[in-house]
Amino acid sequence: MRAPLAAGPLAVGSGERPRDSAGGLWLTRAVPASRPLLHHLVVLLYLAVCAAVLVRDGRGRATGDGHEYYAMLFALGETGRPSLTPKSEAAYEAYAATHPAIALEHQVAQRRDVREMTLPDGTADFPHAWFYSLLAVPFYAACKLVGADAAYSFTLLHLALLGLALWVAQRCFGRTGALAALLLCVASPALWFINKAHTEFFTVTLTLVVCALFLRGRYVQALVPLAALSTQNPPFLALLALCGLQALLLQRDVLLTARGLLTAGVAAGLAAVVPAYYLVRHGVPNPLFKTTAVTPVHPDLKRVLAVFVDPDIGLVPNWPLAALLALLAAVLVARRPRASLRTHLRALPFFAAWVGLFAYAHAKTVNLNHGGTISMSRYALWYAALLLPALVVVLRALWQQPPARRWALGGLLGAGFVATAAAAEPRTAVRTCEPAPLARALYRVAPGLYDPPTEIFLERNSGLCEGQAGAHPWAVFNPDCTKLLLVRENLPPEGGAPPPVLGCQGFLPDGPRVAAEARRYFASHATGAHGYVPLRAGEAEERFGNFPLYPLGSALHFGAGPQRFAGMGQGWSHAEEWGTWTDGALAELFFQLDPPPQPAPRALTLQAGAFVGPGKPRLDVVVELNGWELGRIEAEQREPRSYRFEVPPQALRAQNRLRLHIDRPRSPSELGESGDGRRLGLSVLGMQLGG
Repeated sequence: MRAPLAAGPLAVGSGERPRDSAGGLWLTRAVPASRPLLHHLVVLLYLAVCAAVLVRDGRGRATGDGHEYYAMLFALGETGRPSLTPKSEAAYEAYAATHPAIALEHQVAQRRDVREMTLPDGTADFPHAWFYSLLAVPFYAACKLVGADAAYSFTLLHLALLGLALWVAQRCFGRTGALAALLLCVASPALWFINKAHTEFFTVTLTLVVCALFLRGRYVQALVPLAALSTQNPPFLALLALCGLQALLLQRDVLLTARGLLTAGVAAGLAAVVPAYYLVRHGVPNPLFKTTAVTPVHPDLKRVLAVFVDPDIGLVPNWPLAALLALLAAVLVARRPRASLRTHLRALPFFAAWVGLFAYAHAKTVNLNHGGTISMSRYALWYAALLLPALVVVLRALWQQPPARRWALGGLLGAGFVATAAAAEPRTAVRTCEPAPLARALYRVAPGLYDPPTEIFLERNSGLCEGQAGAHPWAVFNPDCTKLLLVRENLPPEGGAPPPVLGCQGFLPDGPRVAAEARRYFASHATGAHGYVPLRAGEAEERFGNFPLYPLGSALHFGAGPQRFAGMGQGWSHAEEWGTWTDGALAELFFQLDPPPQPAPRALTLQAGAFVGPGKPRLDVVVELNGWELGRIEAEQREPRSYRFEVPPQALRAQNRLRLHIDRPRSPSELGESGDGRRLGLSVLGMQLGG
């Protein structure tokens, strides 16, 4: 039997049922291992995860800043240096041209942030550091050697890091620790990143290693993964310094041995190599300092807490199982004798600094509602490792239950992890441009309960995704039209026609009336840069509803010019000479009939083409009027044609809403036709409602 490791604040050996002096469950005393089946289960689960990821979707995808990591991988793999050279840039662009999931909307050399970091010798660096890509180089070389796709490089790196995290957790907390680490990696929101060229899985696995070693009292060993983390995320340097201080104060005898000094030296070298590279080449210790990624303004408390509690991006609303695990562990720990808790207090300053430092650093980013994730903030995953001891405590409490209760409670816990893994399946689409289900429900039921940071509400509800807020929206509703965001600096001047009010589904807001409401609001809130107006259900339509008059039987025009119909709500792109494309999965029209409709059957004629092609051979559209489905369009050609639908008498009202539900619209960039990112559906030229 393996001897227990040196004692530490949460020290355990290889046993699975440690107990404290009072005979209860705890993490400080070890008994001989008695669950070999658990060890085999963890190994089998790890191998199953590896096989499933590689077989289902092992070729890594670029998301968020992933294209940078791919470009640096090719640079390091082809030239041995992380900066772009003509050779490495050509290799990367040739590869990206045949991989739509990795290709950029713009070529690498055209990116603004790369041009800012271009040196006189023609080489260029990226705003994100290169150490993560360096770790993937051995896998890139292996893929190249066997003729496999280089896109597997980052996925293989992630699986290797997962194995490292499981091994360290097993050494520190026994087999239950390995199972806990596995669940926190592949049955959590981190799963989505397992095949993405992004640092989140790198961060989750290495923070698990740090957490396990630190709780185990192995402060010197924890220096190395902390240093590796700091190469990509500078805030980890503060934790590295704190861990080093703890090692100096509490483990001086270990630190001053030959092995301890060597470990500390390796950590210092890792922490210094990336800043030294950028200091020599660009005069700054981190490439992010040459970008506008960090705001100089100190964030307020709401912004600091958003990564935890915001219903769109927060950790707890998007991963409620995490809060449940923490609560259960707290209850179990509180039941222990106070004497058994004293030895664990030495870990509290480190983890308190972890939470406080990162919450402040994350709030300083100018891109709080960032992409490159399903919905929850990527930064929230920086705290996932802190659940490791909580999950170990909960699992060990579960082992001690009678068989019937153990299976029942274990089944409930397992169902929670399975549901989390299903929601984070790597092929799940990004949804950072739409409100999360909990946020939508909250703002519909209790719109005044919580006011999120402006950026989050604006981007989630306006349809203006990350980087598109340059459109300067001044008024944004949530989809249910029960919460209105007003932005002072973008407020239109009095007298002119205000830009469209965004976000509302169900009616077309009247711009002048919303602008008048905005001026009244800011007159009574003289210092606010923005403000939220909560509204009861139906109130917004009563106060701001706009249904332009439509003479029954006349033809509506959708092309640019003064005759363009004014009742176009959400889901429409800009007007062109011939007409207008729908943009997104839903396009709405609002109109008031003149004269009021008589109870008689009528017909609706829609003249439209469709965005179809080799990657999208058919477009399916459901046409709905005031909740009545009039029919379906099944278009297989781009050329415009007329579609006629019978309108039953009961479907028409004085004020009407026509909806076009487009099934899985695609963008020209997705089909490789151009860099156009609009999700096109129908190209609508005109419409007529007659007898």
